Amino acid sequence: MSKQTNPLVPGGLTFVDRPLPARLRHPEGRRSLVRSVMLFNNIAARAVQLCNGAHHKYISRYARYMFTKVKVNLLKSLVLQTCFLCYAINVLGQEIDTTYLTTYYSQKVSHFRLLPNTPGEIIFLGNSITDIGEWTETWQNLRVKNRGISSDNTFGVLARLDEIVESKPSKIFILIGINDIARNTPDSVILSNYKKIIQRIESASPRTIIYVQSILPTNDAYTAFIRHQHKDEHIRFINKRLESMCKGSKLIYVDLYSRFIDAQGKLDKRYTNDGLHLTGEGFALWKTILLEKKHMK
Repeated sequence: MSKQTNPLVPGGLTFVDRPLPARLRHPEGRRSLVRSVMLFNNIAARAVQLCNGAHHKYISRYARYMFTKVKVNLLKSLVLQTCFLCYAINVLGQEIDTTYLTTYYSQKVSHFRLLPNTPGEIIFLGNSITDIGEWTETWQNLRVKNRGISSDNTFGVLARLDEIVESKPSKIFILIGINDIARNTPDSVILSNYKKIIQRIESASPRTIIYVQSILPTNDAYTAFIRHQHKDEHIRFINKRLESMCKGSKLIYVDLYSRFIDAQGKLDKRYTNDGLHLTGEGFALWKTILLEKKHMK
């Protein structure tokens, strides 16, 4: 039976972590907020100047004490308002690129939806790193399906997840996130999307075994994918959080990262020729890891 076709919904722009009030979602609303804070700061600064000028010899000691106290409180308020102003500019105004729809994405998803479901599918789900792999031949198993799409991110996976779970696969191996990191998507948003992916798989296909594979390292000795480089701290943080998420649950964490790094903590040149994607030797090591852990046979 063929898969039903569903319209693809392209991504757009959203905001950090939680929905903002409608007024702040518009650039003019954010500018108005900043102007209000700056106006308050100017008024507070003028009040401080007046307090400084209040130390006249005819003013009582108590009055001078009260002026000093007011000035200190105003200065504290100025500091807090300045911090809030920085937050408003740098956080509330930060937009996140949630787009995922490319011509290649549409081509692949439209093809996937027309392919027949088979019992006991084993899905490798991810971006170009997964897409490049010849998984059916690697495992000599027709039940193993490649659902990697080049340039995909966590938003794209969420948008096509219905096609993945429709067959009620026996196993799903997930490797996604490096393209989100390359776009400077906040770690919290990436992890939130991961949780949504997991929850939707568990809800639609409760018997599916989910393998959460760590994001692979990169190597900045290569210049082909500059935006993906120098993000080691983010990769390690995401991986640590993914590992924690898997503990105490039915999820299985697969540590690929530590097996692919060299002595400098970069993606080992033995397994890549562009600093991001894997060569045949890299896929061979990937297979070895899954065999050693008895995740595949």
